[in-house]
Amino acid sequence: VKEVIMHNSFDLETLSNDIALVKLRIPFYIEESEGHIGAICIPKKMFTIMNKVTVTGWGKISANGPISADMHAAVVPVKKDLICRRHNEGYNSQSMFCAGTSGKESCE
Repeated sequence: VKEVIMHNSFDLETLSNDIALVKLRIPFYIEESEGHIGAICIPKKMFTIMNKVTVTGWGKISANGPISADMHAAVVPVKKDLICRRHNEGYNSQSMFCAGTSGKESCE
């Protein structure tokens, strides 16, 4: 990795704008990654989030555990904004969506 460019408005407390670009030192070919790396499509400005989404991350494996060295993924249901506002006062429906289930998240 040559450089990681964080979003200028990333907020560690609320996790708003939790996105970054990664510049690589050496070019690579997606086809040679055997499915481990893929391109993402940027959605249109208005789109509908379906019932379930796949979330990914390198967060903590357990509440007090270390951060995972491997990226994990989970398929979780999308929740209504009202539910997330009750559990997370920093939730902003303009820049976030709410998904998850008890005991299942991207890091587990």
